[in-house]
Amino acid sequence: MTGEATEKIRPYSDRMPILLKPEDYETWLHGDVQDVIRFQFRRPPPSDDFEILETMDRWQSGVPPTKAFPRKGDMLM
Repeated sequence: MTGEATEKIRPYSDRMPILLKPEDYETWLHGDVQDVIRFQFRRPPPSDDFEILETMDRWQSGVPPTKAFPRKGDMLM
């Protein structure tokens, strides 16, 4: 399930995965369909709550994720 992208994600996509906090787990796992769908329409978390780790994943490079390297900009770290 995806929702609105934050400013940090928007350069990559206008959507992002729904990020759950521990207090959301019970509703996500055991709530009714309407409860779960509400996650999709809530405001995205603040960009400072997470960081982006760019990888050379199989979708772009053909390299399996297990061989991915952290990146900063165009530099491998």
